[in-house]
Amino acid sequence: MIEGSASGKKIFNLKYGMVGGGQGAFIGDVHCKPIVMDGKAKLAAGCFS
Repeated sequence: MIEGSASGKKIFNLKYGMVGGGQGAFIGDVHCKPIVMDGKAKLAAGCFS
């Protein structure tokens, strides 16, 4: 479980990198949407094309 702070401050507990998922890509979108749903993950680096 990824938990944030109780103070209401937005804290990113999970930083991730992603390869793929450029314009028109299918699988990148499939992986990207669920990981950001709770707002507690931040994309730190990526190569999308």
